[in-house]
Amino acid sequence: MGGAQTPQPLASVRADVWLWAARLYKTRALCKAAIEAGAVRINGQRIKPSRDLTVGMCLAISQGQVKRTIMIQALSKVRQSASLASVLYAETAESITQRDQQQAQRMIAPPIGPAHKPSKQQRRAHSQFVERNL
Repeated sequence: MGGAQTPQPLASVRADVWLWAARLYKTRALCKAAIEAGAVRINGQRIKPSRDLTVGMCLAISQGQVKRTIMIQALSKVRQSASLASVLYAETAESITQRDQQQAQRMIAPPIGPAHKPSKQQRRAHSQFVERNL
């Protein structure tokens, strides 16, 4: 009667809550924004933040240039330590190899933008060029 009850296992959890609990995003607001922007998909379909997630679902998540495919292994509504949160999902082997290949390509690629800041003479020449061609 007056004792502590054991928590019931969760059947489903909102998408924004689970992504936050799994530490894939820092805040629930960021989770919601990412979902609404189409960065989180199930079977190629966009979802809503209120979408219920269950164990066994496969999510495709885009975070900047990083794209991951993960399988949900457990559900949680509570944000815990990183080591406990990593138990909630598993990244697929194909996703890991693809992400590693993309990272290697980014390391090889030349940096975007000028190699150095233009000198004062170069800035003046550019300004004069723009003024003459307007």
